[in-house]
Order: sequence, then structure tokens, then C-alpha cells
Amino acid sequence: MKKLILGLCLLCNPAFVLADETRSTNTDKPAARSEADGAKPSLGSEGQESVCKSGEKVRRVQLDMATKSCLVKYYKDTENPGVEKQLWKYDVQHDVCKEKYSGFVDGLKKDGWQCS
Repeated sequence: MKKLILGLCLLCNPAFVLADETRSTNTDKPAARSEADGAKPSLGSEGQESVCKSGEKVRRVQLDMATKSCLVKYYKDTENPGVEKQLWKYDVQHDVCKEKYSGFVDGLKKDGWQCS
């Protein structure tokens, strides 16, 4: 019964699923070129990316607006290369999505990360 209730709860609240969802970018397709190779991510005309560093550790936060949805993606490049964590997705409330992105980057800065 617990599984059924949990399943129904997750269906009712997709934001809960998205906040905890972790995806590997490892697919059968050729790997995308990294920024080190000179490639820039396609984030849409309003998209942004912040690269944050603390010592040897690197974090990337992306505001992806390449589709109709607004996505905030998080990468721990030094600890988990190639693993994307989708923090938030908004289909309509793009302003809220942008605020979440900015707030997350500000939080990293407050924790001592150097972001650009």
C-alpha cells in the first residue's frame, strides 16, 4: 500500500520528482563537446551559465531556456563528471525559474565559491 500511495503522490507533484531527479548525460549519442574544447552550451537566447570554483572543485549552474520550458541544471564537474541534476523546471513561470537560478548561484557565492 505504501508504494501505491507514494506513486500517487509523485504523480500529483511532479516538482518533487524533478527536484530529486539525477540523470547521467552518458547516452549512445556522441558526447557533446565541453567548454574546454571551445563549445558553448545551447541554452537559448535568455539562457545563462555560472561556473563556480572553490579550490580544485568546479560547479556549473545553467539556466536553460532553449525549449519552451525553463530549466535550472546543476553539475558537479570534478566529483561527478557528466552527471546533470535538474533542480527546477517551469513551463510557464519563467520569472520564478530565473529567480531560482539566481538564488542558487548567490547561495554558492555566500558559501565561499567564486562564480563567473
